[in-house]
Amino acid sequence: MEHPIRELIRRDDRGDDPSGEACDAAPCVTDVGEPVVIFHHVPVDRIKALIREYKRDGLWPICAVVTPASLDMLLSTLIEHLVDDRSKESALRQQRKSGVVASP
Repeated sequence: MEHPIRELIRRDDRGDDPSGEACDAAPCVTDVGEPVVIFHHVPVDRIKALIREYKRDGLWPICAVVTPASLDMLLSTLIEHLVDDRSKESALRQQRKSGVVASP
């Protein structure tokens, strides 16, 4: 996890695939407490379809899209930020459920 995301991304030698079907990822098994899915060069419609599949299966992994700014970030740092964001999101949802915070 102490590698920049740029080093963990494998590219398809066949060139860009606009369908996203040839997308590949370097698997990293870590214990972060929650499943994390990081997308890079995956079309938005494909990301949305994958998220719908996760939801249908009762899963809600932390999903993120690699940006130019995050390419040189350490994977551990990115995951730390994502897990922190998820914790804040979960706390806000709980507050809304209990009526403490109004929905936007």
